[in-house]
Amino acid sequence: MKPGDGEGIDTDALSKLLDQYTTKGDFENLKGRVEKLEKELDEFKDKSKKKLKKHKKELKDHDEEIEKLKKGKVGNDTFESEIIFIKNLLNKHSGDNIDLSSMSP
Repeated sequence: MKPGDGEGIDTDALSKLLDQYTTKGDFENLKGRVEKLEKELDEFKDKSKKKLKKHKKELKDHDEEIEKLKKGKVGNDTFESEIIFIKNLLNKHSGDNIDLSSMSP
C-alpha cells in the first residue's frame, strides 16, 4: 500500500498533524498559568472594589465638607485678596519660620 491510494493510514501525514498539537504536559502548564492569572485578576478586582468603596466614602465626606464651607462663604474680592496675601506670604518667607501674628493682608 502506498500513501494516497485511499487504503490504509498515511503515517507521515498523521505524524505531521500530531506535531501541531500540544503535549499533555505543555497543556497542563498552560492551564496552570491561566488559573494563576485568573486568581490574580480576582484578587486585583477585590482590592480595586475596596479602594473604590474607600474613595467613594472620602468623596462623600469632601462633598459634605464643601457644602458646609459654602454656607459660610465669602465674596470673590475677599477670597482673591486672601489668596494674594497667602501667595505673597509664601514667596516672601519661603523656607523661613513664618510668624502670622505680625502680618496682615
